[in-house]
Amino acid sequence: MKIADGFRSLLSIKTDTKAPEHGGSCCHGEEACERPPGASGPAPAQQLEVTVEKGYRPARLTARAGSPLRVTFLRNETSGCSKEVVFPGLGIRRALPTGERVSIDLPPQPAGTVPFTCGMGMMKGGIEVR
Repeated sequence: MKIADGFRSLLSIKTDTKAPEHGGSCCHGEEACERPPGASGPAPAQQLEVTVEKGYRPARLTARAGSPLRVTFLRNETSGCSKEVVFPGLGIRRALPTGERVSIDLPPQPAGTVPFTCGMGMMKGGIEVR
């Protein structure tokens, strides 16, 4: 009986889901991530999300220059044109299976535009880096 009570007690423990006081994740949509003062190590990747459905949505994203990026694509269609994404200037080409999230990590970029297209070059999008 004591073991069962221990499990019940363990299962009733609530975890604290608040961000740490020192500045947890701050990425919400197009907001840029800020590092806590005095933080060391590599800068956290900025998170961007794109839905692939009759084009890229959004087709234009914004990001902060000099920080790594993680772009996650979710393909919600079966069109042959959208089965892969290409970042021509970076030499990156990835398959986009329907219904699966595919994350692509990009190194820190200078200010400018980082274009991406479908494998056929018909669908176009880009990341405006500022």
